[in-house]
Amino acid sequence: HLGAMSTREGSPLRVNVGAASADALREFGESVGWEAERRARLADLLDVAEPLAHHFVLAFDLAEGPQPRVGLECYMASAPGYGDHWRLFLARLTDAGLCSEAEAGALLEWPGRTAGAKGRGRLTGHARLADFLGTRHPGAILRTLNHVKLVSAPGEPRRAKAYLVATRGWLDLTP
Repeated sequence: HLGAMSTREGSPLRVNVGAASADALREFGESVGWEAERRARLADLLDVAEPLAHHFVLAFDLAEGPQPRVGLECYMASAPGYGDHWRLFLARLTDAGLCSEAEAGALLEWPGRTAGAKGRGRLTGHARLADFLGTRHPGAILRTLNHVKLVSAPGEPRRAKAYLVATRGWLDLTP
């Protein structure tokens, strides 16, 4: 994927390269001629994520050449609450000093659902769909953890940031 980062200095182009394996991203860095220092920083991020992440997206910016920051989006094989993927991954990030135990715990508590609003305040289209579906399919806000992005830049500590999702959905309460 490509994206315009127009609010950043120099308006760089964001390049996102997806891969199912860490080796594919290591080979990518080599094949595009990244210098040893940038490849080493990517390898460092991959070493943290590789044993547990299901797939990756490498993110970097291009302005007058590759910008120094490298990001690695890490996706798990299943959503939180379905297996130990997220718990183990966040524990690894905690061990690596990229998040605290409290932050990891809060991220694991985020997934779930919140009952939707009834009556006033509902969006017109949502209200019509809720009426159509009936009481056995109540609306809710569904929350999950989408991915974690590890970031490395020269002379800066590695960072991790979590990307959360909240979306409108309908539950099926039929017996």
